[in-house]
Amino acid sequence: MTSNAQSVSPDALAAHASATFSAGNMVLSAAGVADHAAFVAAAEASFGGAADGAASAPSPYGGGEVRVKTSGGQSYVALAFQCGDAATGAVLANLLSGFSVSYSDTGLFGAYGSCAAGGEAALVESMVGSIKAVASGVSASDFSSAANSAALAANTDGASSNIAENLGSSLLFSGSASAGLDFSGVSADSCASAAAAAIKSQPAVASIGALSTMPGIETVKGMF
Repeated sequence: MTSNAQSVSPDALAAHASATFSAGNMVLSAAGVADHAAFVAAAEASFGGAADGAASAPSPYGGGEVRVKTSGGQSYVALAFQCGDAATGAVLANLLSGFSVSYSDTGLFGAYGSCAAGGEAALVESMVGSIKAVASGVSASDFSSAANSAALAANTDGASSNIAENLGSSLLFSGSASAGLDFSGVSADSCASAAAAAIKSQPAVASIGALSTMPGIETVKGMF
């Protein structure tokens, strides 16, 4: 990874910064501001000269694999699939005790875990089993628990800093302002259907460790 960083030239880094840090890719959000006009004036003074630029083009999801071999005694694996709805992804993450991320054009949900070196295959089998179980159906009690946990995690608690952070993330990732996720359209059946559809696509697999028994991505895909 160090060699990859060293291969980036100053000119390439400057070009990337110029294309990325532009008005088209920027969001400034705030909550609890007493003097809105003063806030706007300060924002214009600080960022008014930013180049217009264009919003970054959507990156199509294609799955893929990243593995980093190390000599340590512990291995870590993450297995994810595409999920376009942030609220559904958040509930799926809680059903799996896993994770979810959401962007403007797509999102991911999945499971992760760690094991002693040599246990990677068994760990992947366990994660695959958990995801397949959700895809086959979600009980009312499991859904209620996962949905409540997801809603609690997304709750702003009324703190201005949390509201501003959620508004900014919402604008940046979805293109609309929202202080939280809307779970009203999420159900046990919709979560199972989303998972069942997701596992038909290419998975995204990341692993680090000894990886002596870590299956390749095509093998992982075939396990579904």
